[in-house]
Amino acid sequence: MSHLDKMLVRNYWLIQRLCHTHPQLRVYIRALGRRMKRRGISPKQINDLGLALESRD
Repeated sequence: MSHLDKMLVRNYWLIQRLCHTHPQLRVYIRALGRRMKRRGISPKQINDLGLALESRD
C-alpha cells in the first residue's frame, strides 16, 4: 500500500470516528470511500490500518 493510500485510510478512519458527533462529515466519508474503492483498497486493509492506529493511541 502506497503512502497516499495509507493517508486516505487514516483520514477515513479519523473522520469516521468524528462522524457520530458531527453528521455533516458523512459527505467526506462517502467521498473518501469512493476514492479508496477506485484505488483498490479493500475493507480488510482499512480495518487493519485502523486497528493499528487505535492500538497506538
